[in-house]
Amino acid sequence: MGETEYVIDGLEVKYEGVSNIEEFHEFVRNILENLGYSITEKSHEESTNKKFVIKGKAEKPVDDYTKLKIKIGINASYENVEVKNKRMQKGNFKLKLKGVIERDFQDKWSSPIKRFLRGIYDKFISLDEKENYEEELKEDIYTVAEKAKRFFGMHKL
Repeated sequence: MGETEYVIDGLEVKYEGVSNIEEFHEFVRNILENLGYSITEKSHEESTNKKFVIKGKAEKPVDDYTKLKIKIGINASYENVEVKNKRMQKGNFKLKLKGVIERDFQDKWSSPIKRFLRGIYDKFISLDEKENYEEELKEDIYTVAEKAKRFFGMHKL
């Protein structure tokens, strides 16, 4: 099995006010797709007591050995309101992002001797690559967070 390393563990963007949760969900998907990630939703719940929860992950292989992952959580508790003849939601919105680098995601280095060699490669040979991938993942996550903040800023009354 591959090796997982958390780079960012729990960056949150919170907003209280009026917005459109479906538009926000689509907005986040578009940002991630434009950054080169493929998105998989694990769960999508919208309940009658005005709660909205989405959990998913975005993945981007950067080479045959390394994959960048962003775990995504969108939560909202709201009430429906109408603003300028448009259905919106008023309440609390939260976007949670976690950044993970997965090495040997294809599980090619799983035997004991190969795992030993992989450890040497990871610790001594691929340090520059590792730092570059960490920086790329951080930059992608901060891009999503900043654009999410701007999205909510556009919807303030």
